[in-house]
Amino acid sequence: MTVSCTVAIDRLLPVVNKLHNIFQRCGLADPIDLPQIVVVGSQSSGKSSVLESIVGFDFLPRGTGVVTRSPILIQLNKIRTVDDSQPAQRWVEFLHAPDKRFETEADIQAEIIRETERVAGKNKKLTPTAVIMKVFSTQVVDLTLIDLPGLTKVPVGDQPPDIEKLVRAMIYSYIEKPNTIILAVHPANTDIATSDALQMAGRVDPQGLRTLGVVTKLDLMDAGTNALDMLLGRIIPLRRGYVGVVNRSQADLDTKATVTQARVAEKAFFQSHPVYAPYAAKMGSQYLAELLSAMLMEHIRNVLPSIRTKITTQLSDVREQLASLGPEVCGADDSSGTLLHLLTNYASAFSDAIDGRPKAPIATNELAGGARISFIFHDKFGRQLANMDPFDSLGTEEIRTALRNATGHRTPLFIPESAFELLVKRQINMFLDPSLACVDMVYDELTRLAEVVESPELARFHRLRMEVFDTTLKLLRERKTPTVEMIHNLIEMEMSYINTWHPDFVGGKQALAAIVERAMMSRGSVSGSDGPGYDNILSGKPARYGHREVHQDAWVEKNLLGQQANPAHQNRASSNGIANDNGRGGPEPYLATSRRRARGTASSGRGLQDSFANSDDQTPDHIRVSNMDFLSDEEQQELEILRTLLESYFNIVRKRMQDMVPKAIITFLVQRSKDALQSVLVKKLYRPNIIEKLMVESSETTERRKDMKAVESLLEQALSEVNEIRDVH
Repeated sequence: MTVSCTVAIDRLLPVVNKLHNIFQRCGLADPIDLPQIVVVGSQSSGKSSVLESIVGFDFLPRGTGVVTRSPILIQLNKIRTVDDSQPAQRWVEFLHAPDKRFETEADIQAEIIRETERVAGKNKKLTPTAVIMKVFSTQVVDLTLIDLPGLTKVPVGDQPPDIEKLVRAMIYSYIEKPNTIILAVHPANTDIATSDALQMAGRVDPQGLRTLGVVTKLDLMDAGTNALDMLLGRIIPLRRGYVGVVNRSQADLDTKATVTQARVAEKAFFQSHPVYAPYAAKMGSQYLAELLSAMLMEHIRNVLPSIRTKITTQLSDVREQLASLGPEVCGADDSSGTLLHLLTNYASAFSDAIDGRPKAPIATNELAGGARISFIFHDKFGRQLANMDPFDSLGTEEIRTALRNATGHRTPLFIPESAFELLVKRQINMFLDPSLACVDMVYDELTRLAEVVESPELARFHRLRMEVFDTTLKLLRERKTPTVEMIHNLIEMEMSYINTWHPDFVGGKQALAAIVERAMMSRGSVSGSDGPGYDNILSGKPARYGHREVHQDAWVEKNLLGQQANPAHQNRASSNGIANDNGRGGPEPYLATSRRRARGTASSGRGLQDSFANSDDQTPDHIRVSNMDFLSDEEQQELEILRTLLESYFNIVRKRMQDMVPKAIITFLVQRSKDALQSVLVKKLYRPNIIEKLMVESSETTERRKDMKAVESLLEQALSEVNEIRDVH
């Protein structure tokens, strides 16, 4: 190893080890992916022996089943001495016991078991919490390894039945990280095509860029066989290649043979083997440790810039969270100032959210704030009104009944205005329920918004948060009452005055021309002298009857609508020198003429008087139009005219309600709530006698601030460590 490489290792690896320790204590939800080497293999692959050969002594607990139930992060730190003749030094420290040294193998194994039981329990449960041990020795290379539970298929003893699934899930959680080097251990005396370790590594590293194969038990192969094809990658190629090792046998373990003695025997095996001798320099545990150390250093250099960036990002996020929690409140003056600040910010956030200026970044995946209110007005309320049918609850029988009741015992000459008003008011009342429902929806949305705009800084004061929310809801309820009253007033205004002079109302010739045309054509008198010509009705020109002219607007209003003629129309007729004769000079109303013809003469029914008088039939208590005779042509024409007028006026009211209801809700509920919120909050909550009670932080906030400050300190330390080696290339 060159001097420059040694300098790099001296500076790089300790920093990464410190980062491991820091992030273990941080408990970050999204930990930074640090460079690391993970050892993967089945329980019978010799994985534990490989690790102990690299470390230089026995330290792993042994037994049946899954002995390693938590990840063990092993940090190897080489103790450099001036004189190599000095006696070897070795001790182990654990992150959970930083002030204590463990020197004997038995003590180290016992501490690993004790810590595993502490974090995972005394049963066979697995845990992702790592046990971090730091090995200081003159006989190791600088290296960091992670030992994971061995792959198993059959549960043993009280192991959970899904032990294989649990172990695989834990292994994948480590090896799927891009910065992890995978050390896949496989015994030479089994088919490499069945290797679980290589199969799992191939899934997460299909190119083999970060996988190093380790072939164990080369000394246990059948006589006359060898694993050269396996070691040279001829069966399953890996970019990083394979390294062969010879572990201690069970006999060596029984005789307490040391790792140092095993390394000497391993070296002799490769140098004397007829097949492996040419490759002996790149075989064995010592070469494996040096190769892993070089790989790790190279990997650290490559990913160090991204690690620095991730630490900076994490630190920025933590500081933002701390800022959202705010500083600790100390003293009465601090409490009152903080309270006023929180109340003002809340009212401002509520108003800004309605106006489309939220404090948080504008959402792009869903509507928020005032946009939801606009959606209620236009997409829900507006669409509901647009889909309303004016005759949903107004059938033909009801219209006929209203017409007959409006004329009483008299035979109508034209459509009574009272019937039109009665029916149109009933239609207007149909807008009440949708309008009130719109008020409820906007109120619910404001209630939701009152909770959404709550800042993390306000949330840390539990009692203040509840009081602010309750006060806001009370204000919204108070403003809802006049809003509902205004909706009722709008309906009442529409019903109190039916304005048939509205410019959009389809009265007169525009609405009825088609009906008149059909009626005239049915009698073959489209251009006859019984009424005004159809062309004149459409054009609005005066119609001539003998030597006199009658303006069409006046004719339609009087003879079809049952209204007094517009004075302007009468004046226009008089100005032409035509005497009105109190209406007797004009044409006889068409519908009245039709009715008169249909009734016939009175004398034709004289012969039925006696039989009618002697009839036993009694007038029923309830008479319904649906039980009467068939619908005559005259009644059909009247119905068509009235339905046209009702629909026209319904559309006018619909447009007004689509416009006025949102305006009323915005004015009386939304805008006045916005304008009054801050003053109401200050008046209700900014009082000296309750400030101290309101400004008590919740225990969760206190603990969270404490934890976040600790994380901030650790991340600052991590960033400082990384920045110290930015000159290493």
